[in-house]
Amino acid sequence: MAKATITYNLPDEQIEFNNAVHASDYKAVIWDLDQKLRAKIKYDETLNESSANAYQDARDMLRGLISDYGVSLD
Repeated sequence: MAKATITYNLPDEQIEFNNAVHASDYKAVIWDLDQKLRAKIKYDETLNESSANAYQDARDMLRGLISDYGVSLD
């Protein structure tokens, strides 16, 4: 099994270290946002067409950024 080690010079690279340690949390936030937008579009019967389109535009923008950065929510 392959292993990788990343070394940070703390405290100088504390921000980079925190980003790496919390990457899965960031991914979870993005996934949750995508799912909340999806649910709003699909299940919220109180939305008018304009609002539904705005939510869809936001979801499309989020998914476009995910794709542009070459990452996946899978």
